[in-house]
Amino acid sequence: MTSIQAYVGSDALVMPHICSIPEEERNELRDGINALLLKTFHERGFRHMDVAWRNICFYVDKKNEKLPVLFDLERMSREVESDDWVTVALSRYPNSN
Repeated sequence: MTSIQAYVGSDALVMPHICSIPEEERNELRDGINALLLKTFHERGFRHMDVAWRNICFYVDKKNEKLPVLFDLERMSREVESDDWVTVALSRYPNSN
């Protein structure tokens, strides 16, 4: 989904356009966000300490599916025992923030 291209003699990272999640679409993406947190973070031994709507966006793939992206990677922890943190994090932010 990303590529390196040359512009005016310099390399540039080209990334897909990402959008913040409008409040009316947040419930539609909750399962995808849950899967993202479990597979991308928890299964690799990480816990994200600041799961919030302001840190989550989405992009539309080639199949026209909306896929969530967590783009704030500042506050991470390697102290992970159970996946309860995912449920707690998502329950804190039902449709706002």
